[in-house]
Amino acid sequence: MPDYADNEQWLLALDDLICAIKGWMHWEVKEKVTFFGGSREDLRFFIEDGRKVHVVNRFDGVSSPKISASEIRDDLRHGRPITGKVSSVIETKVIEAFNMNWEVYGSK
Repeated sequence: MPDYADNEQWLLALDDLICAIKGWMHWEVKEKVTFFGGSREDLRFFIEDGRKVHVVNRFDGVSSPKISASEIRDDLRHGRPITGKVSSVIETKVIEAFNMNWEVYGSK
C-alpha cells in the first residue's frame, strides 16, 4: 500500500483493496483478516481500529535493523534487494505482491 496523509484514509484504501480482491464487504475484513507486523508500534492503528493482529519478531536488533514499509517499497521501486530487511519467511511474498501491484506502489 502507498502511504496516505492519515491512518483512516490508509485503512479505508486497504479495506477497499481487500474487498476488491476477495469480493467481501468491509465488515468482513475486520472479522476475517489478521494483520501481521513486527511490533505493537507497527500495528498500533490496526489495534486502535479493533483489527485482529499478530506480532512477528522480524528484527533481532543486531543484524536486522528496524526499517519501515516505505523504505522497503522504495528499495523495490529502485530494484534494490530487500534481503535481511524483512523476514526470509515473507520476503518472496513481499516481492511478488509488489510486482503484481507495482503501479499502485510506485504512484505515491
